[in-house]
Amino acid sequence: MGIASGLLNPKNALFYLSLAAALTYAPPQTLVAYGTWMFAIVLTWDLFIAFMFGSKRTLTRLERLIPLLTKISGGFLMIFGVSMIAAIG
Repeated sequence: MGIASGLLNPKNALFYLSLAAALTYAPPQTLVAYGTWMFAIVLTWDLFIAFMFGSKRTLTRLERLIPLLTKISGGFLMIFGVSMIAAIG
């Protein structure tokens, strides 16, 4: 389902084409090359993640790490929140 939605979603390619167009002036051929390159990289990453999460070995390791990752990400969110409050005041 995830791979199909990624491949069949034209917004992915359009997003990277428009991003390159907004950030730099380049000929249309270069923009198409940028968009194709980014689409391929993101697709490769998504396939890698899907493959890894399909592995029992990875899932077993992740189950052990989830409590630690939750605490670390919670700590970062707290730091981020406090820094936002400090920036306002």
